[in-house]
Amino acid sequence: MPGYRARWRLLIAAVLAVVSCLALSCIGRPEPGAVPSSSSLTTVPALPSASAHRAPDYSAMKQQLQRRLAGDDWSVKAVRAVLVSVDGEIVLSYYRERRPTDYAHVWSATKSVMSILVGIAIDEGRLRLEQTLAELLPEHADQMSDEVSSVTLRQLLTMTSGMQGGYSSLELGADDPIDQLVGAAFVAEPGATFVYSNATAHLVGAVLRRAVDRPLLEYAREMLFDPLGIDTRPAWQGWNVEAGLSKPGFAWATDREGTNTGCCGLKLTAPDMLKIGQLYLDDGRWQGRQLVSPQWVKDSTSNQLSTRPAECHRRTIRILLVDRRHSVPPLLRRLRQLWPADNCRAGLRTRRRDGMR
Repeated sequence: MPGYRARWRLLIAAVLAVVSCLALSCIGRPEPGAVPSSSSLTTVPALPSASAHRAPDYSAMKQQLQRRLAGDDWSVKAVRAVLVSVDGEIVLSYYRERRPTDYAHVWSATKSVMSILVGIAIDEGRLRLEQTLAELLPEHADQMSDEVSSVTLRQLLTMTSGMQGGYSSLELGADDPIDQLVGAAFVAEPGATFVYSNATAHLVGAVLRRAVDRPLLEYAREMLFDPLGIDTRPAWQGWNVEAGLSKPGFAWATDREGTNTGCCGLKLTAPDMLKIGQLYLDDGRWQGRQLVSPQWVKDSTSNQLSTRPAECHRRTIRILLVDRRHSVPPLLRRLRQLWPADNCRAGLRTRRRDGMR
């Protein structure tokens, strides 16, 4: 059993590392100033483990990785970084035309970060999952229908609010984007079905900002980024996303009101992503400090709603999982914490046009 546990821990750490690189692969070019022009792969000697009968063969792992990335599988062509960590120690790293310090837009992994911050705020007693939008955003209540006002934070997090909202409906430059979002039409009964929505993910950001009564990046720095050693200074923030995210360094887009985007728009490095994965592997604990409660880690990776569309295999929706990509194998999908998007057309009431991931 000890050897089995050690091998399983290695597998999970490796899987989370690959998840990190897949999230970072959305931008195919390195940032300005990047030096590497070819692939680099480094390993360290196998770490001694008192619990393992035999140390893993990292050289063999390296060879397998090289073969996989050099193959014809289109799903890994955009991979820019792979990190394998064992018990918090990086034992294998791969960068293709990228450096460890290069930031990239992690797209819907932004939802993962937002979900952790919501969990921290719940731990602090600032939020409750059963609070309604009328309670959470009272200054926008005049723009809410009775249905919208009754939507709960839990429904926003599980994307079961029934509110429409692809990326095209999220106008960051609008004079009052939150008023616009709470006035959106319903396409399903609240709590009844899963409807993917970048717009309602941004509503979660607005709810959190009001609950903590300060800018989200400031709160995120104190409660998550700084403790994890994630460098967020200097930071680009703004609603001209195309221009802003093309700049080197850390960035987190905002709407015109200054609320950091809940759906996407965050830039991190590959090692940053690995730290977030390790935080969840360790039940919300980092270097002796409990950043988010084990209960939130458990709840945010537990099934919340089961669906059986007629033309699909059984799908499950988990609180706050990163939206699913066709290229991600089932095991990776399961570990990609926070906000799954069900690609199965029979299970969706709306058709996405924006191509957002």
